[in-house]
Amino acid sequence: MPDFAGGCIMIRGLIGVCAVLLAFQPAMAMADHELSAKFVCRFIDDQTVGVVRLDLDRLDVAAALTWLAEIGLLNQADITEPKHMAGTLVNGLKLAGVHDTYLVFNLVDVANGPLVVFPVTEKTKVEAIAAVCDLIPLEAHAQLNGAVVAGRRSTVERAKRLKNHERPELLPAFTAAGDSAVQALLIPTDGVKKGIELLIPNLPREIGGGPTTRLTSGFVWGAIGVDLPPKPAARITVQALDAQHAVDLGALWGETLGKFVELDFVKRTIPARQELLPSLKPKIQSNQLRLTIDTSTPGIERFLKALAVRAKDAAAEQRTRDNLRQLGLAMHNSASEKTAAFPEPAIVDGQGRALLSWRVAVLPYLGQEELFKQFRLNEPWDSEHNRRLINRMPEVFSSSLIDPQSGLTTYLAVVGPGYILDPKLPVKLSSVTDGLSSTVLLVDVVPEHAVPWTKPQDWAPDQEDPFKKLVRPGQAEFTVLMADGTPRRLSTADGLERFRALLTRAGGEIIKE
Repeated sequence: MPDFAGGCIMIRGLIGVCAVLLAFQPAMAMADHELSAKFVCRFIDDQTVGVVRLDLDRLDVAAALTWLAEIGLLNQADITEPKHMAGTLVNGLKLAGVHDTYLVFNLVDVANGPLVVFPVTEKTKVEAIAAVCDLIPLEAHAQLNGAVVAGRRSTVERAKRLKNHERPELLPAFTAAGDSAVQALLIPTDGVKKGIELLIPNLPREIGGGPTTRLTSGFVWGAIGVDLPPKPAARITVQALDAQHAVDLGALWGETLGKFVELDFVKRTIPARQELLPSLKPKIQSNQLRLTIDTSTPGIERFLKALAVRAKDAAAEQRTRDNLRQLGLAMHNSASEKTAAFPEPAIVDGQGRALLSWRVAVLPYLGQEELFKQFRLNEPWDSEHNRRLINRMPEVFSSSLIDPQSGLTTYLAVVGPGYILDPKLPVKLSSVTDGLSSTVLLVDVVPEHAVPWTKPQDWAPDQEDPFKKLVRPGQAEFTVLMADGTPRRLSTADGLERFRALLTRAGGEIIKE
């Protein structure tokens, strides 16, 4: 009995894969769709729900990654290693005589990922394919039915028992996907669709609601053909049972889009959605729905630019959260090793004058003991010797919004009487009676208020406006680290009183979450 719950996950996953595969393709040459359909029949059965074909002769991953970096969806620094790895894999397969690769998704192997199929001819070097399988790595591989198949061991063993299984929808689906580097097919059988109807009798209201049969009864197959830079495009085709079912599926598509773009998380994460919406509605041609999306699609350019900004913001936010988490852990490790107290705001001399920041004091707990030893702890941060170390700021103190060579950091502690770091006394963890999870330890200030990382200067809240220095123009949210080591995103919409309460360590305020 197939795992239909897993099957639903697999189908959603396949749709996601099809979307992600927008990252791959260039040049053009006619694909033999009939040959592809006949070949795939050797590796499928009635529980197969999806097939992806990758044309390696057209698959220029490097160009795709470069394009994504050019439009701002990826950072140039982040694509070097993926470009190298993808080039190694694709070139390795082509040198082995492999020119296309298939991914076969089956409900039985829902937890194990796809069966990867490399066609073999008399010119193919099987041992070279095996080497690529080890590089990926794929757990097991075997030669059978004119191919090398690879994947999880159980998936490969099951593939050995497969017999040629005719699926007439494969040929029209491959044909609809076109002559693309990536051809992705969604091909659930009637049995699979019945299982989905039993498991999920009603569609979620967020995508139109009503019985699941609104989707399953008229759906025959779906296909996506993806072209990569220099002319990225996606061609989507949905085959309906008949013309009326095509109209019904088109109506469901429109309802789903309309409700989806109004979800809160979509409003926050997908810019220019209303402008793009009309371009995402397919044309109905007889018993098919067809949609093409490319760089000429109205609204797509603005959407991609806005999405690039969001992607950069998301990457910057994740980096901030990771850095703050590391700093919090270092401060806790410092506390557990010494007096069970957070570091004091500054390293001071015999007269109590602040010389160096707590950021210098926690260096040994950040794996930076050698750098720590180079500081003269009896001299101020800007002494002739110590100021030479400012440009050696560890990456954990570096914000994505500031040149790391500047030696400036935006990660400051909350300092002052009654706060988590008190210049007059060490604050023990046990004295944070408001609770570590309800007390702010570190903040990420706006770039114009960054300080030299070694300087004993931090953030003293403004009593009239504690949001000052934390919120960038046009934004309402900012990131902090709670004293329990948890990064949190706060908002000015939460109100001044609530934020003031989160700043004190023992104020006794009742904070409603």
